[in-house]
Amino acid sequence: MNSPGDNAADPYSARILIKRLLTEYATQHIRLYVLAGVMMMVGAACMAASAYLIGDMINQAYVNRNFPAILALSIATTILYTVRGAATYGQAVLMSRIGTRIVADNQRRVFEKLLNEGLGYFADRHSSEFIARLTTGANSAAGVINLLITAVGRDLASLIGLVAVMVLAAQPRGAHVASAFLLTTGAEAPHETTPPDAA
Repeated sequence: MNSPGDNAADPYSARILIKRLLTEYATQHIRLYVLAGVMMMVGAACMAASAYLIGDMINQAYVNRNFPAILALSIATTILYTVRGAATYGQAVLMSRIGTRIVADNQRRVFEKLLNEGLGYFADRHSSEFIARLTTGANSAAGVINLLITAVGRDLASLIGLVAVMVLAAQPRGAHVASAFLLTTGAEAPHETTPPDAA
């Protein structure tokens, strides 16, 4: 049986492979990844702000019946969605460009490795294996890195933004749910304050 130390020293474990991908490929395109991450955060901020404005729009429409406020909120929401769409498009273009560069570099390295192999190496393998290495294998590295960057840059930022909207929306139930979430994640939850005239 393999001991726990064998898995930690395995050069093909998921942790080691992800570390190699980040150090060998992601660091070469760090500037583009940072720019894509900024665009992801801008898109997440626009989504959170639009969610907050929609709640205010409902209040202005059905409670206050304030048409000028509804018009202003509609224009602001349109601007937010436009900015979010532009940020999402820019992020997708950057991630696709980075992925294409990584795939091309990976295919070049695999092809150079195959050229250095002897005839016996090719005699024992089918040609479909080499095609799979040049296509699927080369694309896998870019796919894993893009998935990690997207999970951290877009999904985490969206979660933080929506939780902030829940806290700032002044809805007691939403605020309590957000406080419970922040407590479970180790963050400091906002404290309720008692109005001076309620004491």
